This record gives sequence, C-alpha cells and structure tokens, in this order.
Amino acid sequence: MEADGRAQSQYYQTIAREFFRRRGAPFFLSPKDVALIARWEKMRVPLDAVLEGMETAFENFRKGGRSAKVLSLGFCEGQVMKAFGRHAERKAGGARKTVSRDEKKRKLIPEIERFLRAVPPGFEDLRASFERALVFIRTAGAGEEELERLDDGVDEALWRGASPEEKEALRRETAVEFAGKRGLDLEEVLRTRLVKALRDRHKVPYVSLFYY
Repeated sequence: MEADGRAQSQYYQTIAREFFRRRGAPFFLSPKDVALIARWEKMRVPLDAVLEGMETAFENFRKGGRSAKVLSLGFCEGQVMKAFGRHAERKAGGARKTVSRDEKKRKLIPEIERFLRAVPPGFEDLRASFERALVFIRTAGAGEEELERLDDGVDEALWRGASPEEKEALRRETAVEFAGKRGLDLEEVLRTRLVKALRDRHKVPYVSLFYY
C-alpha cells in the first residue's frame, strides 16, 4: 500500500511540475485539475502519455503567439487521450524496432498515394489534406508538426462526417461497456473509437510519421 501511495504521489507531482513548467505562474492546480489527474490515474494512463499529450497541447497553443498562463490542465485532455490511444496501440503491437525518419517516409508515401488513387465515396473532402501531406513529406528538412495537425484535421473531418446513427450506436455500446466507471469522459472515448473505426474500415491512412 505504501509503495502504491508513493507511486501515485510521483504521478501527481510529475504531472503538476511539468504543467507548471510549461504554463508558468500561477503555480497551483484547481480542484478540476486535481480531479482530472485522478481520472487519468484511475484509467491507468501512463505518465509518458500524459507528458506527451501536454507537450503537444502547449506547442499547438503557443504557435498562435498566446500566453499559456491562462490555461488549465483540462486544455491538454484531448491530446493526452490521443497519446494514450497511441500508447495502447504500441503496447498491443509489441516491441517495435527503431525505424529511421527516411524509412518511415518510404512507408508512408505509398499509403498516401494509394488513398489518393481511390478516395472512398463520401471522403473526397479529405483529398486536399492528403495532397498537402504528400508535398510536405517530400520537402527536405520539414518537421512533423504540420503532419500532426493534418492528422488532427482528418480526425475532425471523419468525426463530423459520421452519421448520427453511427454515433448513437457506438455511444450506447460505449455506455454499456464503461457503465459505473466514474470520471471517464465517454464522449472522448466515443470520438476516439469512432474515428479509429472509420479509418480502419475505409483504409484512411495516418500521415504522422509516428505510426510508421
């Protein structure tokens, strides 16, 4: 029990410390922030996934030239859940060998070209994003932030384009599966599951190099 308490304390303290470092003053967590950390701990979100999501959220926010001092930890929740999903996929896939950036590009480019050759009916509005990704990947010295933003845009488009019937059916399924689990954002779980199901069903590739 004592060891579990120390582990939990380290989990809270590390998240709080990294959050303060990125946000700056004021150096305190609101009751909602504390409750959110408790939810992540209950869901067994790994610390690495929380920190990865926080970093992405702050990077995206600061690109707009805005001050991060106004942010609460809740601002990071969406990116933390995405990082949690990626962590689960990595774990399910087992240990993966290190792959160079150039090798990842060589794997990704044919996937994008395949999608562009036969865009599924109803997904034509995604074409511009994948064409842009293809150009960006072939640009020497280009970073990965733009690819991650394009992936986020594709996820958003898939969510918006899903039918109310699809959302409602999966909402009921999710509610049954997670019944009685407090502190869980079922709408975020629903969104993550539905977007992944649509990507798998219609063979919509990711454009972030992370997945290759």
